[in-house]
Amino acid sequence: MLIKILLSLHHQTKTYKIMKTIITNKELYNELVVSVDVNNIKNVTDKSFYANLQIELANGEVKEIDGEFGYNDYQEEFGFIFSK
Repeated sequence: MLIKILLSLHHQTKTYKIMKTIITNKELYNELVVSVDVNNIKNVTDKSFYANLQIELANGEVKEIDGEFGYNDYQEEFGFIFSK
């Protein structure tokens, strides 16, 4: 199930990168996650991408992480994956 498409302007090439968030475990995702935002996407490869990630959790906690991410990094923990 596709839940949202997020756009980020890649400043060096002036092109837009699209990153999709796909729910793979609806029960886990709905129990734990309120929203997922991905910004400043760059260096997208077939295995990973660099970005600023913000995950708002149901308990009120907000995880803000900058760095390199694999497409399946949050599948087991939160029930979603990324797709380009």
